[in-house]
Amino acid sequence: MIRNKRFWRNYKGQKDRKSQLVILMCISLVAMVALAINIQLASADPTETVYCDSEDCHVHDYPTTWIFLIVDSQTSTEITYHVSGSDVYSGEEGWGVFDPMQNNIACGFDSGYFTIPVDDETYRVFWVDNSTDEGPGSVYMDITRPGAPSIDGENDGEAGTKYTYGFTSVDPDGHDIADYIVSWGDGSPSKTITGPFASGEKATADHTWVEGTYTIKATAIDATGAEGDQGTYKVTMPRNRAFNFNFDLLEQLFERFPNMFPVLRYLLGL
Repeated sequence: MIRNKRFWRNYKGQKDRKSQLVILMCISLVAMVALAINIQLASADPTETVYCDSEDCHVHDYPTTWIFLIVDSQTSTEITYHVSGSDVYSGEEGWGVFDPMQNNIACGFDSGYFTIPVDDETYRVFWVDNSTDEGPGSVYMDITRPGAPSIDGENDGEAGTKYTYGFTSVDPDGHDIADYIVSWGDGSPSKTITGPFASGEKATADHTWVEGTYTIKATAIDATGAEGDQGTYKVTMPRNRAFNFNFDLLEQLFERFPNMFPVLRYLLGL
């Protein structure tokens, strides 16, 4: 009888341990399912702060999903963008911005604004257009400022002659260059060369100089409205040849007839 009690006690203990194990396994299974659901929901969250472009989140999985970025304002230190995108599915829409270290620096639902520093780094902006039936459709765009334009053309020519100058900027993200803004440095109005031009494609403009030395300054504005650094190019335009010829001829006459035209000699400094 004692053995039977001990046996029952041992059996009951084993049964309790098995029950506890089953309960723990059920709890673990429920937790795993909940985690999987949370992961799935997180990938569909428009403000998801995970930098990724894999099959799990932030993918180009709907061809009708799109993103639109335009500069709202720019200073010497900051650029503020307005972000918007597609709204063709039944869920919420939103966006997130990541810095070069893949840190989330801004996010929100629907369209909105964000500010990044003026630098030469590349930032990635995601737009998520959710569908309650199929899952999220996502798209992203990399943004950075266009490079300072390189400038080429005649830099030691004749005053009064029209010359053609070339301006070339490379956008690190491959965005088109919308405009080049050119200051000739001689007091004449600035010139806007309107594109679009492909990244690395040369734009041209003509200019006629008066005598002097000048510095051309040019900036590129990309398709989002971001303005890059300034490129410069120095030109020197001496007197034109016709004027030089007449001046030399007069000087020879004055040397041959030193007492002639004293007032003219004084005005010319000879």
